[in-house]
Amino acid sequence: MQKHLPLPEYGKMQQTILFVVEKPDVAAQLASIVRAKFSDAKIYALSTLSVIGTFEFDYPRGLKFRDIPYLQEPKWKYPSNRDFRPVQEILADRIIRLDLSPKDVLSVANKIILATDLDPANVFGFHLMISEFLGHERAQDEYEAIVTYSMTPEILQRAVDNPLSTKDDWYQKLLNKGTAKKYFDFNYNTNSLIVFGELLRGLGVDTNQFIMSKYSLQVLYDLNIRGPVHRNNYYSLMGQWIGSGKYALAQIGSHASRNAILEGLIENNLLSEDDQLNINITQTGSMFLKLLHPDCQDADLPLRMEAWINDWDTSRGKIERYLNTYFSKQKRFYFKTFPPQDETHYGSKNLTKALEEVHKDIPPFKAGSANK
Repeated sequence: MQKHLPLPEYGKMQQTILFVVEKPDVAAQLASIVRAKFSDAKIYALSTLSVIGTFEFDYPRGLKFRDIPYLQEPKWKYPSNRDFRPVQEILADRIIRLDLSPKDVLSVANKIILATDLDPANVFGFHLMISEFLGHERAQDEYEAIVTYSMTPEILQRAVDNPLSTKDDWYQKLLNKGTAKKYFDFNYNTNSLIVFGELLRGLGVDTNQFIMSKYSLQVLYDLNIRGPVHRNNYYSLMGQWIGSGKYALAQIGSHASRNAILEGLIENNLLSEDDQLNINITQTGSMFLKLLHPDCQDADLPLRMEAWINDWDTSRGKIERYLNTYFSKQKRFYFKTFPPQDETHYGSKNLTKALEEVHKDIPPFKAGSANK
């Protein structure tokens, strides 16, 4: 990997253009076209797979059961200990990787062009990256975007010659969809860490490494009813989600996230997988569901999500009412089932006894600190 001369010097001497791409190999496909069009510029490519994927929700610390339900705008963190250098320079005769951070190259680029698939995840990620590294005001600036749904030279040439603008309606619509999803996910996960976290820890799950997400829980419910199913068949079922059967088909997660959903449940002993790739709920997973309010099962949540993300920001109130009701029910159910022994300790002894009596071979409950 090559270390380049200080970027600010180049920024002063000539135009610096940055293409934000999804995968590093896109730079090679764009190279001849963009070098011909911007022959006098320094041209860089920044892969979002290494950047946007490393932004993490920065969940609030110190929340107690009494604070639930809890809602706030999402906060983000970009772990400084992650040594990602996803920057490439497109030269006349080759492409080289540079030992530069995303912020380094964003800070000196005087022209930034979005060149990913134009979908809610990429548009939101682009907006977030600009906001976090350059500031909120810079995220409101106008940027060019090129459509890279096909990598044939002819189509790429037309896309580069006829860029779209982030000030057009399509961009705001996709950004709204991404924003709605992240708003729901951040607040669902924040409440899940507290409301479901104590139960999961009692069943031996390391909640420092696992969060019961909205779709992880619905998959667990579904497999509790469905029984064993081959992993590949279940991927198809997640992509054609029937839900309650009352409404149109929906999807559980994206193609990229479905494997992560199943792996998270398997790695934490909530699902099992045999040598033939059949997956099934475990005794631990079944016990966890027995500790939840029945309304935590919402097989039609994917359809609700689709409606909400298509109607943001109007749907904000609907999302907030849903989350408030959802986690309030589980909180009341928990306190009713496992009443507090004193002002600071919420029912862990009663919960221990319940777990031991109902399921002898589940490890005894070990109370965590989230309920204090």
